[in-house]
Amino acid sequence: MFKKKEKKVLAAPTGKLNTTNFSLKQSFNQQENSQQDEEIQDFSNRPSEPFGIDELKMAWKRFAYKIQNEGRPSLHSTLVKRDPRIIADNHILFELDNTIQLSTLENEKGELIQFVRKELNNWSIKLDFKVVEEQKTANSLYSGIDKFKALAEKNPNLNMLQRMFNLDIDF
Repeated sequence: MFKKKEKKVLAAPTGKLNTTNFSLKQSFNQQENSQQDEEIQDFSNRPSEPFGIDELKMAWKRFAYKIQNEGRPSLHSTLVKRDPRIIADNHILFELDNTIQLSTLENEKGELIQFVRKELNNWSIKLDFKVVEEQKTANSLYSGIDKFKALAEKNPNLNMLQRMFNLDIDF
């Protein structure tokens, strides 16, 4: 009638965890493989019409709009933040803010370059990405005195008001 419950026996730990880790080496290998795959394809029999920066920007924006309609807003904002540059004949450079954007665009590079090649009717286009550091132009204003000085540079009347009303700016 009543069945005896079997006792569960715990296994000894093996020291191996079933987790996935982000590996820079693996990421670089994937990038090299995608570049090699791109180089293997022969587009010599395809058209290679010349294009200008305006045509490139329009094709780039059309791709960004397509991405936005597909529901990928982060990729869309990455694509529209900066314009691509032509650094040599048929060689496009797109600058990015960080390595996260770089890895995202590397994953989408095939789709992007195919779209641009088709739009511009130029199959000899090469696309590179570069992460650039933005130079900070303004210092962060942490204290009340720093904020007041920055505002007073923009509007000198603040100094007069501070003296007139004997205001304390140490807050």
